[in-house]
Amino acid sequence: MADTKEITMSSGSRVIVPSGVKQLSIRAKVIRCKCSNPKQHADAGLVCPEGVSEGTRVVAYWHRNPLRRLAFRIKNFRSR
Repeated sequence: MADTKEITMSSGSRVIVPSGVKQLSIRAKVIRCKCSNPKQHADAGLVCPEGVSEGTRVVAYWHRNPLRRLAFRIKNFRSR
């Protein structure tokens, strides 16, 4: 088995990755419910049929170089 290490992402979550990793990002697609009863879909584990997709965005980022991590945080802060 290859050597692994634990890294802490920008979101605070910890991930175990192979030792040679230089960069890691996690993307998520957000779907907002637009109907009158969102709890009904959530309880059934379904996506709202009237949901609106807000696109894909990076929710966590890590780079071996701390300056690249800082640049990512600054860029994300400015785009909010």
